[in-house]
Amino acid sequence: MKNNYDFLEEQLATSPDGGSFICGRDFTAADIMLSFPLEAGQTRSGFSKTQYPKVWAYLHRLHEREACKRAVAKIVELEGEFKAPL
Repeated sequence: MKNNYDFLEEQLATSPDGGSFICGRDFTAADIMLSFPLEAGQTRSGFSKTQYPKVWAYLHRLHEREACKRAVAKIVELEGEFKAPL
């Protein structure tokens, strides 16, 4: 039986224009919306790089974006630490 990670792994494998993001080569609002459940899922379900290499790499690409780094830095500044969403 397929799960949501299987679905996302397939979606990323067939992303338009060989893209790095869920809807193609450009970062979109869909990527922002998907980042929250993936953050929680990585923490709660513990999916691994070997199980879902494309999903893992996708989440890493999102973390490497300057906007994400700035957001995490701001959270650390305000709260003292960054915790992935539950």
